[in-house]
Amino acid sequence: MKRQKKGSEWTKEEELILRLYYDILPAREIAKMLGRTVASVRYKARRLGIAKKSPGKCPKYLKPILRCIKDNYINAEDK
Repeated sequence: MKRQKKGSEWTKEEELILRLYYDILPAREIAKMLGRTVASVRYKARRLGIAKKSPGKCPKYLKPILRCIKDNYINAEDK
């Protein structure tokens, strides 16, 4: 018997967002952004071979910019 899939398929856009933010934001924030569970975000990252790097790898000046983009993305979805 073939196992049924839970949830919806990941789009290329969602995968890109995951790749961009996984090392910068907590999984719970990415899950909220994408409307997915934290477990699904972590599982997909593992399947894509994405791992959190040691803290401080992302330049500090990029964090506020990426958070701003994230906030605008979430607000655009609410409209």
